[in-house]
Amino acid sequence: MFGSIPKKPQISLPKKFDDTCSKFQSFVNQIHFITQLHQHRYPNDQTQVGLIGTLLSGTTLTWFTPLLECQSLFLNNFEAFLENFGASFDDSNKEHTTLLEICHFVTILCNWFSVATDTCN
Repeated sequence: MFGSIPKKPQISLPKKFDDTCSKFQSFVNQIHFITQLHQHRYPNDQTQVGLIGTLLSGTTLTWFTPLLECQSLFLNNFEAFLENFGASFDDSNKEHTTLLEICHFVTILCNWFSVATDTCN
């Protein structure tokens, strides 16, 4: 139709972030993507930090609450906030975590293979 304005794409917000360090980088990447696609909604550092604040739960929300209550300067500086947030919740030992995940997967695979072998005998 003439004169109709195309709708902006609907983007789902990520699940609330608790303190699962292995999911930190994915969460932050999703936030960057959302703030870039919706610059009109999140035009400044304060609204971008506010978006993150609404998507926290558990330990991360407990960490965020005092920043909000004392009106921390981090609330007005997105990059400084992310640096502080990352220092608290990013997986600083990604190689170790990946190795643990591989070991866990191999254990599951071995258990499955053991059950499958027992069933076939």
